[in-house]
Amino acid sequence: MQEGAILIRSQKYKDGKIAAKPGIHFTAIEDTGNDYYLFPEHPEELYSVLRHSWVLIRKKIPDVVVLEGLKLPSCARSSIFNSQYCSLFFRPWTLLTGSIHVPHLSLLGLRQESLRKLYEQRLHSQLKLEKRVSLSEVKKHPSVFEQMDWPYAWDDYVRGCVVSRTAAALIQSFLLKTMAASGQGGDSESEADESDGDNNCEVPRLQLPASKLQELLAPPCKKPESADGTNDNASLAEKLMANSKKKIKRKKGNDYERSMQIGQAVWSTPALGGAADDRDQPGNMYEDTFDEHIAALSESRSTNNSFSAPFDEKRNAAATWNRSDASSNLDTVMKEILSREKPPNQEQAKFLKHFVTRLKVEVLEQQQRNINQTQTEPLLDLVHGFPGTGKSATIAWMRELMERGLGWEHGVQFVCLAFQNAMAAQINGFTIHHWSGIPVRMQDEGGSGNKHKQSIKCQALRVIIIDEVSMISAELLGALENVVKTAVRTKGTYKKRSNGDTRFFGGVNVVMLGDFWQLHPVSGTYLASDPDLTPGYGLARNSLNLFWGQGPDAIRNFWSLTELMRCKDRWYNEFLTQCRRGDLKDEMYAFLHGLPTFKSPCSSCACNSHIKHDPLLGSYRADWKTKFLQGEKDMASYIRNSEKTCVECTEERRRRHRVLSDLHNIPSSLTKPPYTSAPALYSFNVPRYFSSQLRAREFAKQNNVQLTWCYAKDVPLYPGDRELKADALQDKLFSWLRRHDQDTCHLPSILPLAKDMPIRLTESLDREKQLYRGRRGFIYGWTLARNCIPVDVGGEFLLDRLPTVIYLIFPEAKWQIGKLPVGVYPLKPRSRTWKVNKYTGIEARRTGFWILPDFGSTAHMIQGATLDAAFVDPQDVANKVGLTLQIAVYVCLSRVKELLNLCVLQPLSPLLFKRGPPTGPHRLIRKLNPKDPLTTEGALDEWRQEAEVVDNELKDKDDPMKAEHICTSCYLTGKQHFRYPAKDFGVTLPTEFYTKYVAQGCWTRCLNCQKRTGAVFECVSEPNISRPAGIEEESVCKICLEKGVTHPWKGILSSGTHGCSVCDTVHKGSTFALKFWNITGTSRFLSKHIYN
Repeated sequence: MQEGAILIRSQKYKDGKIAAKPGIHFTAIEDTGNDYYLFPEHPEELYSVLRHSWVLIRKKIPDVVVLEGLKLPSCARSSIFNSQYCSLFFRPWTLLTGSIHVPHLSLLGLRQESLRKLYEQRLHSQLKLEKRVSLSEVKKHPSVFEQMDWPYAWDDYVRGCVVSRTAAALIQSFLLKTMAASGQGGDSESEADESDGDNNCEVPRLQLPASKLQELLAPPCKKPESADGTNDNASLAEKLMANSKKKIKRKKGNDYERSMQIGQAVWSTPALGGAADDRDQPGNMYEDTFDEHIAALSESRSTNNSFSAPFDEKRNAAATWNRSDASSNLDTVMKEILSREKPPNQEQAKFLKHFVTRLKVEVLEQQQRNINQTQTEPLLDLVHGFPGTGKSATIAWMRELMERGLGWEHGVQFVCLAFQNAMAAQINGFTIHHWSGIPVRMQDEGGSGNKHKQSIKCQALRVIIIDEVSMISAELLGALENVVKTAVRTKGTYKKRSNGDTRFFGGVNVVMLGDFWQLHPVSGTYLASDPDLTPGYGLARNSLNLFWGQGPDAIRNFWSLTELMRCKDRWYNEFLTQCRRGDLKDEMYAFLHGLPTFKSPCSSCACNSHIKHDPLLGSYRADWKTKFLQGEKDMASYIRNSEKTCVECTEERRRRHRVLSDLHNIPSSLTKPPYTSAPALYSFNVPRYFSSQLRAREFAKQNNVQLTWCYAKDVPLYPGDRELKADALQDKLFSWLRRHDQDTCHLPSILPLAKDMPIRLTESLDREKQLYRGRRGFIYGWTLARNCIPVDVGGEFLLDRLPTVIYLIFPEAKWQIGKLPVGVYPLKPRSRTWKVNKYTGIEARRTGFWILPDFGSTAHMIQGATLDAAFVDPQDVANKVGLTLQIAVYVCLSRVKELLNLCVLQPLSPLLFKRGPPTGPHRLIRKLNPKDPLTTEGALDEWRQEAEVVDNELKDKDDPMKAEHICTSCYLTGKQHFRYPAKDFGVTLPTEFYTKYVAQGCWTRCLNCQKRTGAVFECVSEPNISRPAGIEEESVCKICLEKGVTHPWKGILSSGTHGCSVCDTVHKGSTFALKFWNITGTSRFLSKHIYN
């Protein structure tokens, strides 16, 4: 405006003695983009000042008003609650008289027809218009409330009375997120409280009788089947589907049941007996104060994440990352570390000195204000080592150098990352996804999280430590590199080289630790795989170039840790080394299983005075060879008798024997510490879950503490389930309690409670307190729900309701919640929706606790951990082996500190560790090791030269029924051919492989040698328990035995014929005496198996 232009040129305006007036000296301009709005024009001066002084700015995200403590609607709640909630928040209403379209709040429960009649009768004429109407005034008309029908009123509104398209879209989006019409319900995760109880649920909860508890703790039994393998009352379609899937599922199901039966034989114990109150340490506590503890927990959660504000004034260590005495402090801390009682070994110390050198360089450049002026590159190192070589200890020493030597803070100047929650908890760090903001379901070029938060985290970041890098996919590592590189600022950092190129990870020092001989990524591209199989662009390719490429942005320093620190047992370390290389010697295998060996275990005694050496067999005792060739039938007894006078050999042989060979005579040591709380390591989740529940009873018995059982609450969301009769619904809810935690969103079906019982978190609870999934703790106590009276069941308590709170204690924690002891965490029940049937999408809502007894684990959960003792289940000895099983069993076997604290529950397959080293890791380490001449091109050429036939041959070698096995007798007698298939040793069924071949130990004889010498081998002890009832072995007919053919049968049966799955031939059924039917082969046809 002209007056404003004159004003701003005046001296008084410049001196601040006069101010411009809105509407006189300046005016606001209308926005054409609808980002803000002006007040309407008005002739009065007051409105003119308002129009030109204030604007209304459109909010991109609207404010949503919610009532504190009010739960979201879901299929698990009553229809009245859901309709009242939606009407309150999504329908227009008023506290004035209202109309049919905007009724009074108290009239929202009336249907449209009733509302119309009410307002037509001019109910509002009895009240004063434009007056706020109280509920007491409306209640003067009782007939109104008699017509209230909230579900129908809401249904009327959403089916034609919604005021706008925007409102309709908002309602539709909300309902899809909370309660779909198909019965998929509920917010994906929420805290459960009393409002989740029976008052808001139309489905009665399960009432678990005491007699049913024992059923849940027993291995599941298969339902009786008819001749075609399906239930008698099954439909034809169900039978055909069952036939097609049975062969695939039967093998895994057998392995499950076998592992569970072994667990039951080892750990099954009767109920505690007596009165439950007679036992020590009742767990119920804090009945009057648990509310205070929950409130204190909520208050502690309101604090910011440790890495969200790295330059907060309260965190002086984060304000600057260099100190004048930093270099000398680093030297002091390093000297102290090297002088400790358990100092780093030479390999670790060499790397730590290299690490300190780089820190000093950056500290000096920071002090001299010449950052990135030298030609030295930041760290981009890989520390590779066997299990137990001290990788975790190296991380701890690096943290100590940075925290004590430089005053750096985790999450600000350095960060420790891992792929899984359990691994992150072990190094007191973060998961990659959590720290970086990368979505878990990330695509190769997918989103990378909030860039603003990432830039804040990387403002002072100088070191990234990545643990267990072998489990990180190339896609995820590439995404992490891209996030850091993008977030790091350019000025005052090492991001750019002098030629303008951007360094990998933005110039941040990166130290990766891991072992590529251990577990691979669950999904994505393996870093040690053939890079030619990955496209030449994208995040995955960038990561592969880091390991397989050349140049400044490839791995700059490779460090190999080979000295085993976890276990000091020389023999067991050699055993693990051979397993790692994939060339386990027969004698090492025999010692572990307690089978006959070629020589005595001790090299220092006189037992091995007559040793001979053979290029194939290795060393053997000449006197034992002579006795074997003379036809000794029982070499095991002969070896025991020859060593019984040598205490050293007898004790050493007993010490090396770690495989449980007789389930009828369980050693008493397995029920004593350290085995009492030792985890059982499995390849499957089903037996892991079963054994964890079973062993809780043994724990309570050994520690003489009260044992209390509680069970999860399930609410079916599928209408067909909700409408079942009471008895049928109770049966269905009970069947759901058989599911393991991996099926039910990590909420276990039944949960044992005992004071001081070890537990492991099945989901992350509190990241600020490092309570990640997989974190180990102990039960401190619990608070019973109101009106819950424990029932004494054979000396144990059974709760009909979940506890209100379970208190967990983490001994190593430093934090404190309210007035609770240090490290005690109050855990409330949680609710989640889980898929009852993954094919149909039918779901249920479960309420329970995210904990499990820590008596069972899997290789993925336990990698990187060190255990005092462990049970290991390597699967059936007759199973086909493969790379995945080889690595998983190796990881499990390498967790313990002492050999005596290891118990292997089943015999290992003798083929498991004879597959050679994993191809990818072996070539990658050769390429990275400067002492090895292998180049990138050389590694790629080796991959290209591998023919497909090699893979087929390897598959045959992985199958014990198809692989060729050595006959020691044929070899020692000088025969040219001494390797034969399993059938030449009398093995006709996979279950006979151990008893007829493996149990011979090193001194093996084929059938011809047994017949020639008259020494027919008979297995004295049978390590395998009998097959569960209802599971039949593939039987062999007389013709099949004579032919000796073992490949499976596939064919079409005609009337009166018999198809044999061994000789792959169809015979006339009248030729043989039919014993039983069994399912094999194709999806449509059955084969009849006949005993000879």
